[in-house]
Amino acid sequence: MKLSATTIIAFPRDRVFTTWRDNLPSVVPHLPSIRSVEVLERAEESAGARVQMLNLWTAKLELPAIVAKLLNTKALSWTDRAEWRQLQDERLCTWRIELCNHPGLLSASGETRFLAREQRTEVVLLGDLALDLARASAPRILAVAAKPAIEGVIASALAPNLLQAAKGVEAYLSSRSG
Repeated sequence: MKLSATTIIAFPRDRVFTTWRDNLPSVVPHLPSIRSVEVLERAEESAGARVQMLNLWTAKLELPAIVAKLLNTKALSWTDRAEWRQLQDERLCTWRIELCNHPGLLSASGETRFLAREQRTEVVLLGDLALDLARASAPRILAVAAKPAIEGVIASALAPNLLQAAKGVEAYLSSRSG
């Protein structure tokens, strides 16, 4: 399944980029479907030109019973491994997401580009999402039957949250500008 989203944030690119990279846990109050984001690892190279991060995200959304049974969890949480690059005129984050309780069940990866548009920022997200339900905690027939529901729940949590993150960064920056 392809993921694609584009949005405009009413702040300059470098402010948006560094806020998203460096202050994501502080943005959480502006993300209605996220309970928390915890930075587990951070490593900087070349004075911040390249930053490797590992974040743990936890969603607020309750999973439908069939999905919770397949995933053997009531809460949806995932790790986000990201490389943030700030070189010359490029502001790019490449990322890979994995569900916490089921390594290999979900494969999601992509990139988020931050493009300068005068005093605004265009955020362009492109990615891929795939499920391997052979790794689910359920009989094969149930996993096959539930695949569309699981994909729908994950897509409804992941893709909009990526756009919500952009709007959350914008709201965070607005609250700090006032």
